[in-house]
Amino acid sequence: MFDNKTMVIAFDPARKLECMNCMACVRECPVGIDIRGGPHPACINCAACIDECTGVMGPKNRKGLIGYFWGLPGEMTKRTLRTNALMIGFFTATSLVFLIYVAVTRTTLGVTVLPNYNSPARVVNEKVVNPFLLSIENRGRTDEVLEISVRGLNDSKIIPNSIVMKAGEERKITVYVIAANAPTQTRTRSIEIIIDSEETGKKSAAKANFIFPEVK
Repeated sequence: MFDNKTMVIAFDPARKLECMNCMACVRECPVGIDIRGGPHPACINCAACIDECTGVMGPKNRKGLIGYFWGLPGEMTKRTLRTNALMIGFFTATSLVFLIYVAVTRTTLGVTVLPNYNSPARVVNEKVVNPFLLSIENRGRTDEVLEISVRGLNDSKIIPNSIVMKAGEERKITVYVIAANAPTQTRTRSIEIIIDSEETGKKSAAKANFIFPEVK
């Protein structure tokens, strides 16, 4: 943020011949710097040197040689816009808008499909059954009644099709996706298991592969 238009405490070099070399500014400085040599990184901007110089020059009806300046004395420009400040302001505003967007659109539901190695896909009464292990998280502050559905298969259903999740609860459940018949060309099909909140109307979905086992 520091540039040639930053407000600083500085000694005016254009008036250096008026300095009486009284050293009052140096003696009063809590960090012992000589402001007459230019801005120093150790300066804590306490303005004690301004008060001392004003006190010395005042009885002589002269303005203090040390004061506040927008940029270094003699190096000030006529430009009032500060590029650094504008850039930081722009990025800050952009970050704030993004944070608000994330907060507004953030879903309170999380769902992940995990492999279910203990129960492979099978055919039961001319129906294809695929078990899936779902990891569901309710990140909200209230209990939720969640509807479970499947998308990507014709004439299909999922069991169970609803559960109740307490606020902050994370649970793993087994669901069974049942399809009516197998395709003739492909043995797998991409599907989505969708979790829908009755209270908030927000949804969360996870992709999975539905397997049609080969019938011997």
